[in-house]
Amino acid sequence: MKTILLTILALGFAACGSSQNVPSDVLKSFESRYKKAENVTWSSDNGVFSALYKESELVKKSSYQKDGEWIETVTELLVDDLMTCITDYVDDEYMDASIFEAILMESPETKEYQISLEYLDMDREGDEDMDLEGNVVFTKLIFDTNCEFLSEE
Repeated sequence: MKTILLTILALGFAACGSSQNVPSDVLKSFESRYKKAENVTWSSDNGVFSALYKESELVKKSSYQKDGEWIETVTELLVDDLMTCITDYVDDEYMDASIFEAILMESPETKEYQISLEYLDMDREGDEDMDLEGNVVFTKLIFDTNCEFLSEE
């Protein structure tokens, strides 16, 4: 599923074009922040310019205002690369779930891990892990970079 999501993102960005329509302030800000970015593809939506790229084998998406002000960067993480304290917390507190997706969200105001959980037993209708139609319910957990649990959504 994660591979499908990344493929859809990549195709969407590839359809949007190269950096030729990106303001120079945005390009300058991006290039100074992410010197090792590879395979950069740009898109824009409502005045926000976003770059999808790889850096150190990780897929990232960084967004900027048209004046070059950095808004945020989202990094797709491998579950194996998460801090042990996060995976231990999930194992202890959500025994019937597994980590479906992990991202690092960075912005000028915050830096946090967002962990999406998928419940394992998908055949239990009426259970709290399922909606009324029997679809799997996902839970998002938020941790700070010191491994402190912040919230559940």
